Amino acid sequence: MASNEALIEELKALPKIGEAAARKLVANEYTVFRLSHAEPGKIAQILGISVKAAKEIIAAALEAVVNKTGELPRPMTASEYQKFLEERLDWYTTGSKQMDEILGGGLASSSLVGICGPQETGKTQMVETTIVDCICNKGHHAYFIETELSTVNPMRFEEIAKNRGWIDRWDPEKLHIVSAYQIKNVEMQFYYYEVIYDMAKENGWEGGVLGIDSFNATFKRKFSGRELFPSRSQEFGRHYTFLEDMAKDLNLLIMLTYQVMETPVSPTESKGGMDSVKARAEFGTQYIPWGGHSARHPPATWISLEKTHSKTIWKAHLFGSSWRPLGECYFQITGKGVTDIPEHIAKRLMKK
Repeated sequence: MASNEALIEELKALPKIGEAAARKLVANEYTVFRLSHAEPGKIAQILGISVKAAKEIIAAALEAVVNKTGELPRPMTASEYQKFLEERLDWYTTGSKQMDEILGGGLASSSLVGICGPQETGKTQMVETTIVDCICNKGHHAYFIETELSTVNPMRFEEIAKNRGWIDRWDPEKLHIVSAYQIKNVEMQFYYYEVIYDMAKENGWEGGVLGIDSFNATFKRKFSGRELFPSRSQEFGRHYTFLEDMAKDLNLLIMLTYQVMETPVSPTESKGGMDSVKARAEFGTQYIPWGGHSARHPPATWISLEKTHSKTIWKAHLFGSSWRPLGECYFQITGKGVTDIPEHIAKRLMKK
């Protein structure tokens, strides 16, 4: 990372940032990049200025980050863009070959993927299985942000690697965990995106998987009630903007698990326009990712998970994709993590 004096000079190059303001920002661990995604109220407090003035500074920082790359490239032709994607993207497994096939080959890097469902439906297990694939088969670093206590056990990753026959390639030093002990609120969650980004850039770690489990849990704690919807949408936007920049800049696959609400939803979340029939038609299950439209737009791929009547079989629905037809499949969770159920059982279930 650049020295404090170099960071101060970069900040002073922005409009309305003088020596004193730049030193205050650096003291609070802000770089131009971090400032470009900052929360206006916090910057206003640090600098002792109005929120309006803080927004202008943040906008100037964002413009500086965008312009840093120089002249904008010309648009690509369709064939050029296809070649660019083929050369750039890494593909990771969900653990289930059937699910990977529905997804068009698995989960692609440089993207945000939403995984939703009630508790105990395999959301965390899918993230863990994909992270093991990332480390063992791609050799990349991976990151896991835990927002609720006791949802991740570091030894589970090793168990999955062992049962899949990948233990000789498993490297626990390539898995970086931010525990729920460190995540106090939605602001702290955002702070650790910045920490992970800085760590990856400083070490030259391109590629990899970032799992955030549960992504919207801290939002639920802070934003309850319809009167907070505008603030909630703004905060979702801030998080998604930074995560999308991370995905592009570091070529990351970012897996976000979401808590859900069951239909019909409470009056504080809806006026009753969504019933269980409409929800199942749209999301594959009667459960809706919590957070409204502002939470659902950015991920280009959406998977909902549910438990079946069997104690050992789960079902996945691809209910949102910008380029794949929607589909569904069954899977199981074993010592290998997420994996396929026997083919003859899958065929029988799909006929029902």
